[in-house]
Amino acid sequence: MTRPLNVFFSIDENYIQHFTVAVTSLLENSQGLLFKIFVIHNLKNTAKLNNTSQFLKQKYRVDLNLIGIGHIDFSRFTTNQHYTCATYFRLFLADILPKDIDDGLILDADLVITGSIKELHDINIANHYIYAASEAFVDHNTMRLNKLGLNLNKYFNAGVLLVNLKKWREDNLTQKFLKVADEYMDRLEWYDQDILNVYFANNWGEFDKKYNAVHLQNELPEMPVIIHYASVSKPWYYVDTHPYNSQYWKYLALTPFKGTGSLGFSVKNFLLKNGRLTKRKMRKAGIIK
Repeated sequence: MTRPLNVFFSIDENYIQHFTVAVTSLLENSQGLLFKIFVIHNLKNTAKLNNTSQFLKQKYRVDLNLIGIGHIDFSRFTTNQHYTCATYFRLFLADILPKDIDDGLILDADLVITGSIKELHDINIANHYIYAASEAFVDHNTMRLNKLGLNLNKYFNAGVLLVNLKKWREDNLTQKFLKVADEYMDRLEWYDQDILNVYFANNWGEFDKKYNAVHLQNELPEMPVIIHYASVSKPWYYVDTHPYNSQYWKYLALTPFKGTGSLGFSVKNFLLKNGRLTKRKMRKAGIIK
């Protein structure tokens, strides 16, 4: 019998729809694999998440394991409209998940899976703390962090991580992550991702970028297995040029959120998106400043 793969998502109120799309795409494309899905959250009202849980159970016979962590103090971390407390949930996984969960796959909620992740499932992580895919802008990020006195020669994106929680617990990594945060937080750019890269400092296994395709400007020769809508390019915005934004809408149509429209629709954005008016002409017409 296939060993179940533990999958961990961290969400807040704004990402329940996108999480539903992500997990639906996972289950649609990984037939033959077994999953135990854990959702880390700090929601005060779980009604919408419970509806998603019921939908997934009925359609895919998968139960969500919901874990609330409202008791954790996040005051030491930088937060804003783009980086909420949910950004940092992954740093606490070894402590908040059941102690019999030895390893698993961390997935951000702003992604879709287009094919089987069996290759990730089959990686032997026993001798590593973490496996990841290299970030798109390695040179920029290593140079930035090396100015802090580090010596990085590679840098990973934290949106898709295979983690060895058993080793994390044995070496008390939660507290060590917090020490990194306390020392560097006000000098970091990508916060939780930087914390992990600083701590692991080149000491991580690497899988193919097709399992975490980020910062894409054009379509690739082959469809990535995991499309990660990192940074500002999000397919649910009306004005968005991500080359694979249609994949999000494809899987959204399979969820209870089907029919949900794009955010940011306006006459101005419609005209811009459809090329009816240039910004120069719109300024002249007084539509924008």
